[in-house]
Amino acid sequence: MQTLTVCVKNLLKTNELGTKQKLRVTFTQQEIDKTINVYINKTEMESFSRLLDISGIENNNLNVDVYFDKKEVETDFGLFKVDNEKFEEKNTIEFGSIADFIRGSNLVKKVYEKEATHKAVMLYDVQNRELELENLTPINIDDINLNKKYLLKKGDVLLSCRGNVVKIAVIDEIPDNRILSHNFIAIRPDREVNTYFIKAYLESPIGKYYISKRLKGMTVLTLSVKDLYDMPFPNIDRKKQEDIGNKLIKSKEHYNQKLKEIKEQLKNDTIAIYSDLEINEVLNQI
Repeated sequence: MQTLTVCVKNLLKTNELGTKQKLRVTFTQQEIDKTINVYINKTEMESFSRLLDISGIENNNLNVDVYFDKKEVETDFGLFKVDNEKFEEKNTIEFGSIADFIRGSNLVKKVYEKEATHKAVMLYDVQNRELELENLTPINIDDINLNKKYLLKKGDVLLSCRGNVVKIAVIDEIPDNRILSHNFIAIRPDREVNTYFIKAYLESPIGKYYISKRLKGMTVLTLSVKDLYDMPFPNIDRKKQEDIGNKLIKSKEHYNQKLKEIKEQLKNDTIAIYSDLEINEVLNQI
């Protein structure tokens, strides 16, 4: 029986092993010795090394996270340990039963603004959990079928499907002729499902856990539409969905307002310091 020691997981998870310095990761001698020892001796070690039959490599997927059921999930608000078995014992349904999934177009070629028929949403257009519409990429699409297939709609939930950072955003309003690029999957929910409820779930530790288990690849992680269909999804009534969605919206609005006030205060304080430095008379803000 051929075996493979999947001991490179922690070499790739640089936040768990090694020190990251710009584009380089530095490992201690102890970490190097541990890795070599596990590999040479074909030793299994929890959360670090596994021995797999070659046939156990699912669809040639070399994303080692697939083969380690890691329960800890890192979020913007701390580290959480999830109990997915307990979650699945609750009232859950398959994600594909409440939404359609549209993979973005790979036929995106930038053109001059005046020649553009559409604008494409790229990975960098989602920042701070929101879609920024100001600088979308101008493109030209003549194919009517492509136009219809990839055209974004109000209420779509964007989920990035390429890259090592998962991005999620809700489309509240969208101008005409805005196209989804290959970097995203558009989640188009049924009318009975609140879009911000979907966003709240996907951004939660349990949502992040299920997404991470479905990512494939090594250098660039990818997520396929078919892997979303059977993803467990909480079966919660519409009223509670609305409450959760509204709470998420109000929380974000409150955060943005406070951030705006803090930035304004910082600006005023900085200008006041110019006066204290007795340099304001030689300055003219333009």
